[in-house]
Amino acid sequence: MTAAKGPLSAPAPAPRPQKPQQPTIDPDSLWLQGLLEHHHRLVKQALRELRPVTAGLELTEAVAQGLLPRMGHAGNIEYVIKDNVARALVQGYFIHWDIRTGGLVPGAEAQTLWYMTRDHKEQFGDSSELKVLEELIQRLRKAGRLETLLIQARTQAGLYGSGLRG
Repeated sequence: MTAAKGPLSAPAPAPRPQKPQQPTIDPDSLWLQGLLEHHHRLVKQALRELRPVTAGLELTEAVAQGLLPRMGHAGNIEYVIKDNVARALVQGYFIHWDIRTGGLVPGAEAQTLWYMTRDHKEQFGDSSELKVLEELIQRLRKAGRLETLLIQARTQAGLYGSGLRG
């Protein structure tokens, strides 16, 4: 006679493949990302307006060859270029950008975003205040996140390298 065996246990389920964890994005980074995306859309619009004047050259080259006057109107924008900084009025927003990279002016990130938001408090709320923007930039710089966000924003907007063509 054979001894009764206990109930058979079900085989252990195969382990589920783990999805890679998405990095948690902090509220400060999300807020800045939104501001950067808006800024870069306006820069792209400015570049489209400048394209007929630059003959397809990068802005730095068009300025060097005298094709692009340092100030004037192009399409629906007014612009001024001084050294490597372009300033333009696009769709009612004042924007500043570094014409070598298409990104924010290095060292003046908060001020650059403030120029864009200051006249649009109803749209941007607290981010239309220079002090708030300076504190945000400083926090993200200390956390080591600022440069990554700036690079991602330029890359996603196509404002790195050949994306700077007018």
